[in-house]
Amino acid sequence: FFLNCKALFWTPTDVLKQRMQVEATSSHRGNLNRVLHLGKELGVQGLYRGYVLSVFVWGPFSSMYFATYEALRARFARREAPSPPSPQRRFYVSLVSGILAGAAAGAATQPLDCVRTRMQVSARGTEGKGAVRIVHEIVASEGVGALFRGTFARVLWLAPGCGISLAVFETTSLLLSDK
Repeated sequence: FFLNCKALFWTPTDVLKQRMQVEATSSHRGNLNRVLHLGKELGVQGLYRGYVLSVFVWGPFSSMYFATYEALRARFARREAPSPPSPQRRFYVSLVSGILAGAAAGAATQPLDCVRTRMQVSARGTEGKGAVRIVHEIVASEGVGALFRGTFARVLWLAPGCGISLAVFETTSLLLSDK
C-alpha cells in the first residue's frame, strides 16, 4: 500500500526529471516553465508512464535492501558476541551494512530500472509499449548488457544514502531508547 502511495507521487516527478535530463536543449526559459510545458505536453497519462514498473522496481529493491541489511547486521553482531557493541560500533555496522545492502539491491534491480527509464523517456506515440516488448527491443538491438548499463552509477547514487539513513535511524533509535 505505502509503496503504491509513494509511486503515485514519485512517478510524475521522476518522469519530468528524466525527460529534462535527456533533452538536448529547451526553448523554455527556466526550469519551472519547462516543467509546466512538459506537464501540459505529456498529460496525466504521460506523467504516470512507468507507474507499474516503478512499483516493480522499488518493491523488490526495498525487500532486498532490508533483508540484506538485516542479514549483514546480524552477521556482524555474531562476530561481537557475547559483549554488546558500543554505540560507535553500532553506527559503523549500520552504515556499512546499509551501504552494502543498498549497493546489492540497486545492482540487482538495475535491469528493471533500465526498462522503466526507457519507458518513461520514450517518445510520444510509443505509450502502448509494454515492459516485455521494451526488454525484447533492448536485447535485440543493444544486447543483454544494455539492461545493466548504468549499474555502477546507480549503485553510487543509492548506496551512500541507504547506509547513512539506516545508520542515523539506528543511532537515533538507540539514543531515544536510552539503552
